[in-house]
Amino acid sequence: MAALSAWFWNERFWLPHNVTWADLADPAPGVEYPKASHLLSALPLAAGIFAVRILFERYLTCCLSGCLSLPSESTGASQLILGFFQLICGTIFKMFLKFMFWCL
Repeated sequence: MAALSAWFWNERFWLPHNVTWADLADPAPGVEYPKASHLLSALPLAAGIFAVRILFERYLTCCLSGCLSLPSESTGASQLILGFFQLICGTIFKMFLKFMFWCL
């Protein structure tokens, strides 16, 4: 397990040439590196953006579609076109996967 950890945290992979993990642990005065706790500030921001998206989709788009006289439900013709597109894309994707596995 120690060998796997040493391989994963290899300095040559993660850091520039003249930097070691010891340099990051004890930086020079006036130098501040990002910490893992700084990543936690992204979570509330992501939750806020997700909430704005849900509110936008649920309330604003319904009002806008009514103002623009757009149908609230899709018609049969559009469902047929979407189904055909999904069938074609799925077939092309399956052919691509078969080709990739054949090349391996």
